[in-house]
Amino acid sequence: MTPNTISLLEKNYSWFKNHKDELNLKYPRGGHVLIWECKLIGVWESRSKALTEGIKKLGNVPFLIRNLNEEDAHQVNFSVKAVF
Repeated sequence: MTPNTISLLEKNYSWFKNHKDELNLKYPRGGHVLIWECKLIGVWESRSKALTEGIKKLGNVPFLIRNLNEEDAHQVNFSVKAVF
């Protein structure tokens, strides 16, 4: 990852941390949130669905996927050129 990609992911993660309580209230059942350029793009039931939709909607760009039901210690980032 490039320094610019890391910076973008850090900004998205910071946005997530600052809005987590609000997101939990809005989505009480949880889910996997997709954040891009400090904006909520959507919420999906599975990480794979969030990743698929993120690539479909945004293309191959850095974005963050977080599970609202997990604690911060379980951070998962998906970024440019994710290969499965």
